[in-house]
Amino acid sequence: MTINQQIRKALELLAPSAGDRTECERDIKVMLERVGAEMFLDRPSPPPRRDATRNKAAVAAGYHLLEWWGQKAAVTRSGKWAQLAKILAGDQTVDLFDHLREFKRRPTPSTEKVRGAHSIAYVRRRR
Repeated sequence: MTINQQIRKALELLAPSAGDRTECERDIKVMLERVGAEMFLDRPSPPPRRDATRNKAAVAAGYHLLEWWGQKAAVTRSGKWAQLAKILAGDQTVDLFDHLREFKRRPTPSTEKVRGAHSIAYVRRRR
């Protein structure tokens, strides 16, 4: 799945109003960059286990996007959170349920979106 496809699918799922579409698209791009950066910076899982860094980062990013856009992140296999995390991970076939459940139990630092007069800042805070 290309980045443009990921952005389009995430926008369809979040369904922002026409006036909020540009801001929502920017939020999605920020989170896609974060998913890629966390995968690059994190150490790979030891063999024979699969590396789940990208999936975990996608779960966290999906949670924050839903939170910013006033939607609930429910731990279900077919819910919006799972669908959005799959889009952000770039893999529609992966089962992220265990990562959703683990994130809900022990969330990573939250990412808050702070709006200024002419800008938006994304700030990570410890929970």
